[in-house]
Amino acid sequence: MILNKPTEGKVMEFRNPDAGSYVGRCISIIDTGTQTTVWEGVQKQQHKILINFELFGEDSKGVLEIEGKPLTVYKRYTYSNHEKATLMADLKSWLGKVELPLDFNSLLGKFALVNVVHNEFQGKTYANIDGLTQLPSALAKALPNGFNEPFIYGIKQHPKNFDKVWGWQQEMIKKSAEFVNVEAKREAVTIDDDVPF
Repeated sequence: MILNKPTEGKVMEFRNPDAGSYVGRCISIIDTGTQTTVWEGVQKQQHKILINFELFGEDSKGVLEIEGKPLTVYKRYTYSNHEKATLMADLKSWLGKVELPLDFNSLLGKFALVNVVHNEFQGKTYANIDGLTQLPSALAKALPNGFNEPFIYGIKQHPKNFDKVWGWQQEMIKKSAEFVNVEAKREAVTIDDDVPF
């Protein structure tokens, strides 16, 4: 579970929403490039994306916010349009149907019913997205105003929107081969631009 990016020098507060279903709004889609994953002892290189949602409503602790900002959650997906891919399954459940090629811009600002679960990792409890579904019609009639400005970060368009990406997600991106390559190309262009002839 991730909160909004803190202001410079400010300690990030942390609060998990209770497990359950909440109204959520897609606020960002982040291309993290090729990441190393381990599943049942097997190491793989897979292209991953993150889809981040801000949450609305209440849980047992009250309104889902800290300092007036909505709590946020995310889900990491393998970037695949295969019919059995988790990304495609969640998009179909959320949107009803999915047209290819995927248009991620069309997802920004869209509301969904976000199913949040708790997972334990290295002694800590995290709130993660288990699945997305369409909003019931009763909820869809009275949607809250969004708080965060939606955006997409794509490595091929770096550095556009990179400064908007949360710090830990930036660190993940920096580990990808794609990021290393795009940074090397940017440095080469900068060096060439300095040559006076």
